[in-house]
Amino acid sequence: MSPPLRCSRAARRPWPQRLSLRALALLGLLLGSLTLARGATATEERDAAPPPGEPGAPAEEPAPPEESSDAPEPSRQPPSVAPPLPAPRPEEQDPAPYIAPEAPSRRAWIALPSADVGLSFRSTDSDAVSYAPGISYGGSVRLEYWWFIAGRLGAHQSWHAVELSPAHAALDGALLQQPSVEVTTLYARLEPTWPLTDQLRLYLGLGLGWSRSRFRSPSLSSGRPLEARERSAVNLEWTASLGGWWELIPRWLLLGASLDYALASHASGEAYGSAQAFSQDGRRLHLPSMAPFADRWTPELHLGIAP
Repeated sequence: MSPPLRCSRAARRPWPQRLSLRALALLGLLLGSLTLARGATATEERDAAPPPGEPGAPAEEPAPPEESSDAPEPSRQPPSVAPPLPAPRPEEQDPAPYIAPEAPSRRAWIALPSADVGLSFRSTDSDAVSYAPGISYGGSVRLEYWWFIAGRLGAHQSWHAVELSPAHAALDGALLQQPSVEVTTLYARLEPTWPLTDQLRLYLGLGLGWSRSRFRSPSLSSGRPLEARERSAVNLEWTASLGGWWELIPRWLLLGASLDYALASHASGEAYGSAQAFSQDGRRLHLPSMAPFADRWTPELHLGIAP
């Protein structure tokens, strides 16, 4: 009796199972071929693409941040805007910035009003009549265009005691007494100016003035009044002055001083001629002529306002 035939384990499997194993093997071969072909294609594209730093290279997109479940929700309020920084101050900068000076521009006329006070000395060429020094006060306006072109218009008034010689005996040994003479002067001057510093200026003035003198009715030393009308006279004054201005408070208050000299000329008027007066009992007296002024010296102080 012959031994039984031995078959392999695969031969003993049924045919449907053998068919499925073959199909799986073919599918695995197909997937492996596709994977190899796709890898070869990616290698060729990578070799053909330019490096990342060269133009034409695609920009690498950053990876999105990982979201955390514990992170707080973003605020929905609008972002606050910081206020603008203030302008820098020159004194706070080191080194200090250079600021170019402003170009000089054409100036208009500037008026500088001032109050003036001084002491006036008037002399005469007569030995019979003299005038004592008197207080002088008034006002003036200084007109400036450029620093070296300036002028002044002003007026001042002064009183001078009249001193008569003892020869003028009027009545019964009583001396004639003449009240103080009142002098009013109007003047105009050209004042070239030299600035020594930003706050100190000197000037020299040349000009012309007109003066009117008023002589009131005289009286007697005994106290007896006289009836006489007032007399007056006028004369011209050729003036020269030397002075200076100092800005006591910059661009607000000015302090000045000057020395004026005037030469009198062209004197005229009834005060420089004889006149008559009458006493209470009707007696007539002859009044002497007043002496015309020869010249004048006046030191003055000025307090002005700057624009």
